[in-house]
Amino acid sequence: MKVVEIQAFQGTPDYDLDTVLVEFSGSITLTGTVKYLPEDRNFGSDQMVVFEVNALEERNLPVSHHDRWEQTIMFRNREEVSSSLQIKSGDVRENVTILLEDYKYAFLPTDAISTADFVRIIDEK
Repeated sequence: MKVVEIQAFQGTPDYDLDTVLVEFSGSITLTGTVKYLPEDRNFGSDQMVVFEVNALEERNLPVSHHDRWEQTIMFRNREEVSSSLQIKSGDVRENVTILLEDYKYAFLPTDAISTADFVRIIDEK
């Protein structure tokens, strides 16, 4: 993977932690759990498909969360993932190896968010 852009913002008096945004081009293969999360009106979120990276594979990602949060990647192309895995809202698939591309990492004062485009399934156990 190749770094495309890095942005950093200094913390504020309310949040002393800095914000870092890093965007990569290229692809990476990872294994983990795919979850199709339903819409949550109380939380204010739409339906989304997320990928929780297996702990042993987190070191393969170019940026880490410094042990503050588990590495979870939200797919920008939810329909492609759900169609390929034949999953619907509420479904969970474990031990899925997938190919991702155009990974983007955001380390915020209150959270850490990663996004990527799903390319294809490599293996499903």
